[in-house]
Amino acid sequence: MHDARTLKPHILVDVTQVECPVKGCSRKVARQREHFQIAPQFQCPEHHIYISPSTFEYPTELENLLWKDAQDISLLQSIKGSKRESRMARDNSEDALSWNVFRYLEKEGHLSAILSCIIGKDLGALQLVYWSYSPVLERVWPELTAARQEFGEQLQRSSEPDLIACQ
Repeated sequence: MHDARTLKPHILVDVTQVECPVKGCSRKVARQREHFQIAPQFQCPEHHIYISPSTFEYPTELENLLWKDAQDISLLQSIKGSKRESRMARDNSEDALSWNVFRYLEKEGHLSAILSCIIGKDLGALQLVYWSYSPVLERVWPELTAARQEFGEQLQRSSEPDLIACQ
């Protein structure tokens, strides 16, 4: 995973090319237009990332995640069955940020204490629902399904909160 220590503060972008954002790399790739694309002409041959003027993407999402042991990977695969889309391989992915922060809090047992402190009330044990998927129930969280139906949402266009903390 690249971070502020390994990335340039600015990259050169011109009409036809974009510079690799990794410090010390002088490679340039073709400039992407409109929609982000995964194609060889946009990939740095040295760092294997796909580059656009505003972001880059790793070849796999695991390269952008901090928590990726066997249990985490299994959970991610289950979540993907419920999640509509994933851009977790992008450097500026809010989903990757949510996973990295909240998976840490959950794994280290800090989630309840932090949320209890924020709202000023002891919440006790909490469970996280990730992008609609309840790891405890091993399916879409039923309360979210009921709320979607109550608001008349179509499944393929329904709201998808990143995280829900529930008791």
